[in-house]
Amino acid sequence: MGVVNLFQLFENRSINEIEKLHEKIIAIEITTTIFKASKAHPVSSIEYQSTIFNQIFNLKIACKDVIVVFDGKFIPAKKRHIESPQKKGSKYIDNPDFERMKIDEHRRECNSNNIFKYGCQKSFDEKRKIPGIDYILKILDILNIKYFFNCSDGEVACSYMNKYGIVDIVCSEDADNLFLGAKNIMRMYKTLNSGCRYTDRKFSYECISPDIKQNEIPTVFLVWVLIQGGDFHDGIEDVGFKSISKLLKSQKFVEISKKLNKLTPNEQFDEEYDQWVRELKAFFQDYIDNKVSYNKDDKEEVGDYLGLLRVSKIIAKSSKFPNANDAIKYIFPLTVNVVDIQHKFDNALNESRLYNNTNDLTFFLKVFPKDVLLSLGVIREMKKQLLEKSPEEWSKNFKIVKEYTAEKGLPGGYQIRYKNFFIPNLIEHDLRLEPAHPMGRTFLPPLKSSEMYSLLQEAARTRKIREDRVTNDTIDSKQKKDTSASLLKKEYPYSITLTKDRVWDELWDLVMEWDIKNDLKNEIKLSSPKKKRRANKIESPTKKVQICTLLDMPRSPIKLKDPKELSKKITPIAFGMDDDSDIIEFELSDSNVIDLTYQDNSLILLDKSSNREEVILSSD
Repeated sequence: MGVVNLFQLFENRSINEIEKLHEKIIAIEITTTIFKASKAHPVSSIEYQSTIFNQIFNLKIACKDVIVVFDGKFIPAKKRHIESPQKKGSKYIDNPDFERMKIDEHRRECNSNNIFKYGCQKSFDEKRKIPGIDYILKILDILNIKYFFNCSDGEVACSYMNKYGIVDIVCSEDADNLFLGAKNIMRMYKTLNSGCRYTDRKFSYECISPDIKQNEIPTVFLVWVLIQGGDFHDGIEDVGFKSISKLLKSQKFVEISKKLNKLTPNEQFDEEYDQWVRELKAFFQDYIDNKVSYNKDDKEEVGDYLGLLRVSKIIAKSSKFPNANDAIKYIFPLTVNVVDIQHKFDNALNESRLYNNTNDLTFFLKVFPKDVLLSLGVIREMKKQLLEKSPEEWSKNFKIVKEYTAEKGLPGGYQIRYKNFFIPNLIEHDLRLEPAHPMGRTFLPPLKSSEMYSLLQEAARTRKIREDRVTNDTIDSKQKKDTSASLLKKEYPYSITLTKDRVWDELWDLVMEWDIKNDLKNEIKLSSPKKKRRANKIESPTKKVQICTLLDMPRSPIKLKDPKELSKKITPIAFGMDDDSDIIEFELSDSNVIDLTYQDNSLILLDKSSNREEVILSSD
């Protein structure tokens, strides 16, 4: 609605990372993106569709769900900002009363209980005539991405869905969302071509959230729009952006602004609105009449007073404050009943037609890469497998192969490799069309149901033909021995990289299996060589346990004895043991015995020929 400067109020307050984005539902106002794509590419080209759906696909993968909203037919006539993404306004611009009557008539129609499947039926029928829209709707339908047409501007329905809790975030570049009631606005969206490690973070953005404690409420923003101007009226000149920050500090101004919520779009609207305007102008007149008190010792308060005094004089003299016909377009913009739309979505099936329809699958793969199709559904299917099957079963379809630690500007995450276990009859070779246009553009063939286009030239050669022309070097490279990495890619040909928070919240069983494997590997790596040998001796049945005796010592007293002394015959007299079961004295009668060791209640005798004999000790 042509609102400017409101986003400046949130300078240095926007955030670049929404916590738990994968748990959020986001509404996308798609008109601005379509407008930008039409300026860069022909509407019948693949590049046009790719520009539009890059945003939709990236947000679909990153978020819990997305709802796409289109502009409608009944956009009121514009008095300024004509060069906007929307087409020119209503044809009743020369007759505001007749335009008001038509808008009121359509408002009653849209608020009825018989809501159309795609929102506003008249808008749907009208917008279907726009070149290129058939392809967009076909792709949304076969992917089962929710969408609808609003009666007027798409951001109105997006903001109302955010206001009533149907969605968590609005993705839009319009500041109108602030006075329409949006609580979280994602703006400055940009697809990243480099530096995007994670599949669910292939874009950058800023998120703005008004603070109610600072009186940043929709009605305050709405009053500022009525003063400063928008698409439907010119506004008052010489009233700058800084004035609103001063008005937010005035509690009386905030209370007057809240009274806009009490107005209703009925026959009494004109009278109620005129009364509210008189009260607002009286607020500014108090500054002119010096009826507003302030602390003269506080420099900041004095500065705010002088600034509002200047603004009050400008507003009091101006005759450009919007009349009732203009104001109702801001206060009660046309929109479908978003609550009824939500019920329609809740009762609809949530599965894509691509999984079972070969024709739709072929059409999609001519426009977009196969990895995009798989990425749109693999996380949901992984969650099903983890709930329904055992680790032995689901690990055959997907597993974590790499963990990324958090770096400056990048969170931690995991790389997951997987098979195609959820799309039957997936066409493995690449079907995307080759550019046939000298500018490198590829034109789509016309849809069978389309009456917009004449027959386009035949589709260019597909990449399949080019892949068939394999050179000898490629053949030789395939004959090389497979490495462990290449074998892994053969077993799990597809890959997706997700942030750590996403995997922990939705695919925790994968993390547990990955951590167990890493713990086992680390235990082996960190164990000393001595521990490894000891483990091998215990586990191996061919190796005997070695028992150390006095002879194994480098300076064994037995070895130092004279061999002649070893031949003496010793008569046993006694041997005793102390409290710790250690031998304290002994005599041996056998002249061949040269060593004695105590082990596990047994005496181990060793003779000159290294023969051993074990004597079990008893209480006797």
